[in-house]
Amino acid sequence: MFKKLETSNRATFLINNKKASSKYHNFKKETIKKCFEFTWDMSFGKKGEHRDHRSGGKHNRKNGEIFINTFQ
Repeated sequence: MFKKLETSNRATFLINNKKASSKYHNFKKETIKKCFEFTWDMSFGKKGEHRDHRSGGKHNRKNGEIFINTFQ
């Protein structure tokens, strides 16, 4: 369940419902390496089909942002 963040003023928000996080999954180093290489090719390597903008969007993404979005 979501709780609204508390504010001390309009620019500062306080976390009021902390949750402990845990490891979800372990990935093999080879899997991470393959993902990294794919991501690199799709962004800086210019081998992919990723657009610099999203459908209907006006924000043009630079290669670094495309890399981050793809790797995630």
